[in-house]
Amino acid sequence: MKNALHVPFILGAIFSLFITGCSSTSTTHTIPTIDSPPIKSKRVTTKEHSVKQLIIDAENKSSPMREELLIEAMKMSKAENNVSQFKYLISIITPDGLPPEIFGDYLLVVSQFYIDENNLAAATDLLEGEETVEQIRYMSRNKTWQVYSIRAKLFTLIGDHASSARVRSWLIRKIPEGESVEEQYQALWQSLLNVSLDELNQLQQKTDDNILQGWYSLAALTKDSSDIDQQVKLLNEWLSKWPDHPGKKRLPNRLQLLQSFAASRPQKLILFLPLEGELKSAGRAIQEGFFAAFYQSLHLGNPTPKITVIDTSSISDANFLQSYIAAIQANSAELVIGPLEKEKVKILMDQPSLPIPTLALNTIPEVTNTPEQLYQFGLAVEDEIAELVNRAKLANYKQALIITPETPWGNRVAVSLRDQWTSLGGQIIGISGFNEANNFSTMIQSALNITESEQRAKKIKTVTSRDVEFTPRRRQDIDVIFLAVNPQQARQIKPTLAFHYAGDIPVFAISRVYSGVAEPEKDQDLNGIMFTDIPWNFENSEIKKTIQKATYTPPAYQRLTALGIDAFRLYPRLKQLETIPNTKLYGKTGSLQLSNNRVIHREQIWGMFSKGKPTLIPSLTKNEIDSQI
Repeated sequence: MKNALHVPFILGAIFSLFITGCSSTSTTHTIPTIDSPPIKSKRVTTKEHSVKQLIIDAENKSSPMREELLIEAMKMSKAENNVSQFKYLISIITPDGLPPEIFGDYLLVVSQFYIDENNLAAATDLLEGEETVEQIRYMSRNKTWQVYSIRAKLFTLIGDHASSARVRSWLIRKIPEGESVEEQYQALWQSLLNVSLDELNQLQQKTDDNILQGWYSLAALTKDSSDIDQQVKLLNEWLSKWPDHPGKKRLPNRLQLLQSFAASRPQKLILFLPLEGELKSAGRAIQEGFFAAFYQSLHLGNPTPKITVIDTSSISDANFLQSYIAAIQANSAELVIGPLEKEKVKILMDQPSLPIPTLALNTIPEVTNTPEQLYQFGLAVEDEIAELVNRAKLANYKQALIITPETPWGNRVAVSLRDQWTSLGGQIIGISGFNEANNFSTMIQSALNITESEQRAKKIKTVTSRDVEFTPRRRQDIDVIFLAVNPQQARQIKPTLAFHYAGDIPVFAISRVYSGVAEPEKDQDLNGIMFTDIPWNFENSEIKKTIQKATYTPPAYQRLTALGIDAFRLYPRLKQLETIPNTKLYGKTGSLQLSNNRVIHREQIWGMFSKGKPTLIPSLTKNEIDSQI
């Protein structure tokens, strides 16, 4: 498994051989052109052969005919979904030394089998092995293309989207007759959109490949959703700089229609927020972010809307609908942003229709039948839970323990964790709740069955009447712990887990575990916890610096400041999100995507505590996959 850790370097080295013309200067061998016939070998027809007969026939043949028959048997076993038979065939084939074309057939069928079985480490070991490195240089162009196609798929599955995009760019340029170029372009674009903006900018600086430079640049401007007018400017600059780039002929719809979305945005807005009362701090944090984005756009010379701010803290729930309609009429408003309060959002949800588009700043997950012009956008914990369970699933975990506070919020999180995890085929080993009066050690002992282990030891001591040397054992069926707690609680829970022999169990937490401010002296005990959070808490952008200079926002409300920024940048793009399915916008609160019922879901990023500080980690890495297989 160690070799698999070097996959990007080794595969990159192989790839470079082909990107520069598919020849080697260190050998006299040449690669056949795409029109050249492959190395000849008598092909096997299987129409009249069963797998059993092919195996029998293979016993009487010498290499490479023996392996060729067995590879055909593999293909039949795979088509019949006979996994045990396929594994048996793998065990009796020795692929080393086979002619390149036959070895290529073996590579394709076996690596695809491993991928189908979610054994990504085995697929990587096969595709990066020394024999593959040597043999791929002498395969026909068609076979080489097929091997690199499956390799691009593997890169995507292990989360190495930059390598996947690089290989797919080569695949497009070398595509054989009969393969779908459009399918490759779509796969290339999806890979690029999964690369972070920082990495895209770095890749653009490092590569000497003009085609790749253009792709990286186009993807980077697509991911820069800071301002729709700024994005239009960047797109026009790109089109001028890259007049002959293949991306110009295949601009994604979201970019083709960008100019029209910018021109048709609403010009008169109403912002409904609670600016006094118990939600004052939350409302003002959103307002700060919203107007910071407004003034940044104004500073760039972009068109800005007229905004009317209405304080909802003085409007009762009973009078809200009337106030909402009156404000729209009085201001000739074209779009409403808000309200924040859940009860007021529910009032709008209960209406058969709304007079103008309204972007509510909260979500009601349990309500699905809503008026057509109502959009929901908030920091829903359910989005974070989706991040946790999806990552755990990709890491091949099966059985989870949930730890949450015994509060209405904690119970809601526990239920959502349970439902989302089991919907992916996972199992819940236990749900451990606590209140502030709880002893964390007692709660964790119970969750890990430490108490039962100690009781067994006492029974043995009683029966034998002897002192027994004893080390308590925790239950061994927990693959991962889902944690939904604040920093103060986590600082007690994580070391208590280690004390009770559970320090080696991976811990995935929602964003609440991080205050938003690095406190390395306090957070040493959180080392190793992986958590999902919004990009805002990991960046040091100009708009963030401006806000921090202008005002102080308590850490607990800083995520709402990011929500305000995204609300301003989102309103001109609501039609874009609705018109073009699967469009993503890359905001301060995550990657934003509109669902069928007009809820804007967020995909956050991932961090991990190391030396008491939160550090960014990528989407699930190959090393993490290896460690679980």
